[in-house]
Amino acid sequence: MKDLVREIDNIKNPFTPFPNFTIEVKCNDWHQEWIDDVKTSVEILKDSLYQFEFEFELWNKKDSENISIEFAQFRWKYAFNPPTQTKIGTNNHPMLPVANGNDEENKNVFHIGELFKELDGKDKEGKELFNKYLRNKDLNGIGKIKGSFYVFNQNSDLLNMNFGGQINAVKAYIKDNCGIKIYRDNIRVYNYGEPYDDWLNLDYDKIQRAGDHFGKKVTIGYVELDLENSLKGLVEKTNREGFIDNAEYKKFSLLVKEAFSFFEREASSDKDKIEEFIEGTRPVKKVGFGETITELQEKIKEKNLEKELTPLLTKVDKDYTQMRDIMVNSGMAGLNLGVAFHEVDREMKFINADLNASKVDIDNIKNRVKNLIQILESLSPLLRQNKSSASSALNVIELAKQRNNNRFNFHKVIFSSPTLTGENPNFNFKAPIGLLISALNNLIDNAIYWTTAKRDLVGENYKPALFIGTDVNTFGTPAIIIADNGDGFAVEPEYLTQPFKTKRVGGMGLGLYFADLVMNMLGGKLIFPDNADLEIPKAYSGACIALVFPKQN
Repeated sequence: MKDLVREIDNIKNPFTPFPNFTIEVKCNDWHQEWIDDVKTSVEILKDSLYQFEFEFELWNKKDSENISIEFAQFRWKYAFNPPTQTKIGTNNHPMLPVANGNDEENKNVFHIGELFKELDGKDKEGKELFNKYLRNKDLNGIGKIKGSFYVFNQNSDLLNMNFGGQINAVKAYIKDNCGIKIYRDNIRVYNYGEPYDDWLNLDYDKIQRAGDHFGKKVTIGYVELDLENSLKGLVEKTNREGFIDNAEYKKFSLLVKEAFSFFEREASSDKDKIEEFIEGTRPVKKVGFGETITELQEKIKEKNLEKELTPLLTKVDKDYTQMRDIMVNSGMAGLNLGVAFHEVDREMKFINADLNASKVDIDNIKNRVKNLIQILESLSPLLRQNKSSASSALNVIELAKQRNNNRFNFHKVIFSSPTLTGENPNFNFKAPIGLLISALNNLIDNAIYWTTAKRDLVGENYKPALFIGTDVNTFGTPAIIIADNGDGFAVEPEYLTQPFKTKRVGGMGLGLYFADLVMNMLGGKLIFPDNADLEIPKAYSGACIALVFPKQN
């Protein structure tokens, strides 16, 4: 009887309420209690662990001369809904209000990074046309998009806390309804969201990095489109099996996928809390592995277990150090070689274009060849075995500057280093220079990305700028300071030194992680000081990082 009630309830669309349409199942005896206990689809979704609603729509500012180039509106709502028995706090982000008039704070914009880089292409002069923020014109042929995602954790203990004796029925409901469906004017577009369909590749992402993504099997959701505004761009196939794979559909699917990724990033810390609850572990503030080993050694000494455990602990420390060094050497080389080869490829294309021009500018070609030589020369430390050697802050900053000069020019980023001009003191150290330059390159890459993203947001009057200097007093030991004039970190910086944690669209989430590993390997540390506590120009009020070196003998 309960199964029959559930089947009848599933006739309704749980995502869009119809106030004039209700279903009632009545029983004229004591079996009515069974029926009343059945969880409806709406109630099941309401009790899902993670919930996310979003909307993309045109933002028509009052005094805009060209509506198409204005930023589109992104509004979202997030809810983390753990069972009360877990004693984990809820987390709710209310839906932002609709932006009216000339809201200059840009709270409702959506950062998409290089999501549409290939689709938008370049103009006749070779300038890239994409913007790192969603614009009204990106919704041409698509119109307003709205949707909701509901994600469950199928751990039996958690399900039992929310659904009691209906676990099997709830699991069956999730299995039968998982996936992201598409509706247009409340009419289902097939075959999106069918059991065999995974148009957002959620399960593929889950396989790639299991701990960081929600799989299709635990996700129920929908996307709603407006027929009038999407009819010309999102064209259904003649066999009624989805949309034609045109530019509008590609933008639409990329955009919905990025909304889902935004949801995953927002839920990341809450997901960690659930995993800690299930595994019975308590959250531990991130510390270096060396500090963890030291704490364990002290506890072993207190318990008089040195004889039994110290040799094992020493081996763990040794094996970890060896593994870390191998990973850092190979990993940093891979990360930086990828960026470097991209630079080499771009310079070669520019040189080729210059040579094919009707009037060849030999001086310009010479400069480009010099840039190419500098890039190739800067690769040599990455390809050598990274043994420690004597060097200085001045030398490392100079090499990093040479490596990135071409990028500073291409992205129009102002570079400043008082260390190179003699205004900041130099200091010497012994370290694997290739790894150190690689770590610095990753921090520079982040600064270039986020400062140019800010320019896309606020306009050409803003000039992206990067500062690299030294500080020999503040931290007790000398440090290299990297600061920019962007918007700073959107989350706790220590969160970003964990692997695969990033707010950068399409980013790997490894740059700060590897830089942190390198500094730990050197016996130093990577920290996030307050800009105001350092003697750096006030203009550099964005992200600030200090690479603090160990005391040198």
